[in-house]
Amino acid sequence: MSAREAPPLADRVKGLNPLVPVLLFSLFVPWLFHVGALVISPYRLLLLLTAIPCLWLWASGRAGPVRLPDFAVLGYALWGAISLGVNHGGDVGFQSGGVQGMETVGSYFLARTLIRTAEEFRRMCAVLVTAILLLLPFALIETVTGQNILLRTFSSVMSSINEFRMPGRLGLERVQSVLDHPILFGVCTGSALALSFTVLGYERPVWRRWGTAFLVALTSFTSLSAGPMSGLVAQILLLLWGWVLRPFKARWTILLVMIGLALLAIELFAKRPLPNVLLSTIALDGESAYYRVLIWNFGSESALNHPWFGVGYGMWDHPSWMTQSIDMFWLYPAIVFGIPASLMMFMAFLGSTIGVGRKRNLPPREYSYRMGYLICMAGFFVVGWTVHYWNATYVLFMFLMGSGLWLMDVPEGSRVEAVAPAREGRAPRDPRPARPSITRDGRPEPPPQRGVGRA
Repeated sequence: MSAREAPPLADRVKGLNPLVPVLLFSLFVPWLFHVGALVISPYRLLLLLTAIPCLWLWASGRAGPVRLPDFAVLGYALWGAISLGVNHGGDVGFQSGGVQGMETVGSYFLARTLIRTAEEFRRMCAVLVTAILLLLPFALIETVTGQNILLRTFSSVMSSINEFRMPGRLGLERVQSVLDHPILFGVCTGSALALSFTVLGYERPVWRRWGTAFLVALTSFTSLSAGPMSGLVAQILLLLWGWVLRPFKARWTILLVMIGLALLAIELFAKRPLPNVLLSTIALDGESAYYRVLIWNFGSESALNHPWFGVGYGMWDHPSWMTQSIDMFWLYPAIVFGIPASLMMFMAFLGSTIGVGRKRNLPPREYSYRMGYLICMAGFFVVGWTVHYWNATYVLFMFLMGSGLWLMDVPEGSRVEAVAPAREGRAPRDPRPARPSITRDGRPEPPPQRGVGRA
């Protein structure tokens, strides 16, 4: 191939760093082993080995410009360790705070430094969806029979997480699979719904796009949990909104305005406070909704009572008849680590999503990938009000948050007005001009005049 025919640098395919698929698959390996007082899992071991090198790559500029979410993630990890030290002493602050910080910083910066192009992002999504679809057959068996074959197989080889059984719903068993809880299984697997549709489904046949998304949703559905289902519904509604109103450039602005007006109307005219109304709408039963409202009411009060360093892993301020569990990820940092930690987590999340959302002049492929990333994050945001993310689920959340920031570094004005994409099943039109016809005497035949036929 000559230099003239060589593809431009932006179009060359760059392979995915092997550490990315290793981390994603390790999230679904439930083995545990102990190093002193620490419990180490495969993904924790990987993050322990890669956190410092990834931070070095970031500091040296290999991950593009330094962003506000980067400092927010670092600040969250540091403040969490300090608060645990204040509440429980230096040993707990160093050990538990170190593990918390390693999961936070290691997963975020691994994605931040190793996923820097559209092709790397697509391959990452392909690995994640593949891992989820491999779990589907075992999830179907478990939801019908109640037998967690996959976890028992792992446990027969090495010490693993405990099997957790919950009462079934709809005549089916709730699937735990290889994660700590059925709710977490639903969150992890359902998080890839929008990515499977907008990233893996980009320029793919309709049946393949919807089919892959359906299988991902089915895997998550087997958890039979309200939180993951609310995330699935949110992603589906956002995908439908973007598809139905795709001719309108301002469709997302319109949606944000509508949501803002709806929240304002609830606050002004509803008989109950806004958080109570919202938490009640994403629960499968009244008892679950009522309990989450109690977590919000007493949890926010506890955070205000201990604003700087929280209560650590101690007893937070709630009635004795309530459990110690805090099933609300967005409130958890304020209760446990203090309000500054909560603000930094929100800063990391909003800085990532708003920064990517404000990016303009993207090529069609990058625009589709951006929509998938933002809808994926919206799903996490909705579910986080009814579920706490921990262990592999938390690592996946931080990893996916960092995986989309490369979109902020796509050069402005890179949008190419290329030939309109062909309809599915039809070859695209060749953009090169057709060669002129040659007459019998060897001269080029002039183009026909509009409205005048040939003799």
